[in-house]
Amino acid sequence: MASQIGLPEVDSDNHNQVNWKQIFEESRKDNARLQEQVAHLSTQIEVLTKIIQAMSNNYPTERNQQKPAQKTGTSNINLKAMGDQETKQQTTKPDPKTGSKYPIDRRKRGSH
Repeated sequence: MASQIGLPEVDSDNHNQVNWKQIFEESRKDNARLQEQVAHLSTQIEVLTKIIQAMSNNYPTERNQQKPAQKTGTSNINLKAMGDQETKQQTTKPDPKTGSKYPIDRRKRGSH
């Protein structure tokens, strides 16, 4: 009868209180779980920071590592790669039908 005249029912109020209590309890558990995750991540960040600092103290900077001999070695590597690429281009020729390159058989060159 109370619901017919617009008054809230007692059972409904109890049900709402139970829902709010459940929501509060779930929120509290989520908060605790998130705090644990934050603590764990903070620990990981501290460890990684210490590792990075130790590594930077043990290794000279990039500027100090490059010596003239290393620069020459690097350019020699680049020259070799360029030479290999030129050799590859000289030992292949395009297929007139498809345009793709295939190896030239050097033994047949002298027999023509």
